[in-house]
Amino acid sequence: LKTPVDIHWLRINVQPVKIALVSFARQWEEKFTMFIQKHTEERIRAVVEFVQAKLDGLGGTSPVDDPENSRLLYQTMTDIRDVKLATTAMRKIFQPIRDLCQLLKKHHVTPWGLVEL
Repeated sequence: LKTPVDIHWLRINVQPVKIALVSFARQWEEKFTMFIQKHTEERIRAVVEFVQAKLDGLGGTSPVDDPENSRLLYQTMTDIRDVKLATTAMRKIFQPIRDLCQLLKKHHVTPWGLVEL
């Protein structure tokens, strides 16, 4: 719209309205971007923490090294079960995380954990 706008005998300066609309749109864009960034970072953290916990659990002492320790055997079996159950969910979660990261890149935002991954 041109500024000012003439409607018959009335002249309206729309510049303040245009500035307010642009400011309002920027505020909502920033809120949405921060929400998407927080959501993406939470998902990345959850995946990283799960993988790290299972690596720690499976990377320590093997039940073969200590056959008398039934607690270690049960813990190792639990970790293997957790990894097996989470495999499908992990495969399904990576594409949405990737899509969210691409969306954030369009807005020049790099989520936590993206550099490390």
